[in-house]
Amino acid sequence: MRQEFIAQARGLGLARADAILQQAEVGAHYERENTGEYSVGPSVNVPLPIFNQGQAAFARGSAKLRQGQQRYLALAADIRSDVRAARDRMLLARQQVEYFKSTALPVRTRVTEESQLEYNAMQIGPFQLLQAKQEEVKMGADYVKALRDYWVSRAELEKAVGGSLAGKFISQQNEGKKLPNKP
Repeated sequence: MRQEFIAQARGLGLARADAILQQAEVGAHYERENTGEYSVGPSVNVPLPIFNQGQAAFARGSAKLRQGQQRYLALAADIRSDVRAARDRMLLARQQVEYFKSTALPVRTRVTEESQLEYNAMQIGPFQLLQAKQEEVKMGADYVKALRDYWVSRAELEKAVGGSLAGKFISQQNEGKKLPNKP
């Protein structure tokens, strides 16, 4: 899109000259003199731009140039918006992974351990113990899904920016938050 814009800008300078010289004629001239001699020479016929100085062609070219510039700016804004949205999705997915890793999984593991102690003391039945373990396993599955969503959103962000993300870029965005460990 940028190259197209540059080509239109360069073409705009030629539009006015082309409009003026469109009716120019170049050729050869042959004439027979009264004395019987012949003369041959070049012939150039250039109209004087009194009324048509190429304003219409120049205005058309200028309008196309402005139109191309606006398309280019709109495309750049769309790209920035897509990158911001992909970055926000990735950061949200990272926060979810961090929540599971630092809070939800340790709490669920602790609940299962306490349930095991209560079962050993015969304060709860086997079904309550199995239910606690089932909730722990479900929380682990949710963590894996969150981790998958993080890596998918990170890949989408890399695609949006057109290459691999440097660790420096990510760490600057979150001021030192660590990425989840690679699976």
